Amino acid sequence: MIYLNKDKIKSIVLALLILASIVQVGTLWVYQNHGLPSFNFLSAFFERNNASVTDIVKKAREEVFLPGRIVVSNGNGSYWIIGENEGEFLKLWNEAGENLKRILTSGSSAQSLDVSTWDNLLVKKGFLFELKAGIQASIIRWFLNITGTAADHPENIKKILVLPDEDINKNNTFYILGEKSLYKYVMPFRKEDMSQEEYNRIIRRLEENKSLVQYSIIKRIDPDRKFPFQISPDILCVVTGPKYQEIPAVTYSFGGKTLDIEEIASVILANEKESYDRYIDKNNTLVFKNLNNTYRFYENGLLEYRYAPGTGDHERGDIGSAFEKP
Repeated sequence: MIYLNKDKIKSIVLALLILASIVQVGTLWVYQNHGLPSFNFLSAFFERNNASVTDIVKKAREEVFLPGRIVVSNGNGSYWIIGENEGEFLKLWNEAGENLKRILTSGSSAQSLDVSTWDNLLVKKGFLFELKAGIQASIIRWFLNITGTAADHPENIKKILVLPDEDINKNNTFYILGEKSLYKYVMPFRKEDMSQEEYNRIIRRLEENKSLVQYSIIKRIDPDRKFPFQISPDILCVVTGPKYQEIPAVTYSFGGKTLDIEEIASVILANEKESYDRYIDKNNTLVFKNLNNTYRFYENGLLEYRYAPGTGDHERGDIGSAFEKP
């Protein structure tokens, strides 16, 4: 089911009121000039505006059946969003729509995949079209003026992924993600289609434009899904520093075993270890401390850091008092 927002509903109601007003004014005008109401005006009006009604339907299809966003990946960890105000947005979406029409018209070359495969596809070089909501395939056929049905297609469509470089035989590859299904389609590039080079040209333009916001995705930041909470792997995020850094695991115990404090200091403090004092407090917690910083490494593996600046200027007293008076 498609839900229209309040602004669109108001626009439709306003358009109907304007149409009714025009019809009423036209009828009164004919009545005043000819003495009796004439329906020739109505028929002529609708004949003249038949093309306009078709344009309105077409416009509605174009506005409702638009992706929420288009995400482009270069396959090397960088992602960009193509906005609706950019010329390439409609170019890419119209191309995707034509290919989607080919897919839904034909039942051939469809390969059903496990939905879990979707995560691994997101890191490849390609173009991701995210619809604003899962749309039933039957409604999409109406949007695209497709008659008849074809087998082996998702019951609804949430996202479309285009990977122009995936197929070694220079075919274009499409993945369609539904609510509970994932299908793969491999189709040859046609003369009227966007070429493989055109797709790559868009990616190169995005790479060269350093002023654009560059994103990463959760799949690359947490490739093995080790986060303690569930999050979609294709969520975009901005990473301004290293995505992650592997460090050696630190294990120790105080049960009478030898403790290599220096090794732990190297892991925690790196090349600053010589500037820290180290000791084990009464709670069997390993402590590294200097003038401003304190690290506490607990038996359960928790590392606690505290920044506490040393003696401030206000605690040092008057500099004059440091000199002996004659």
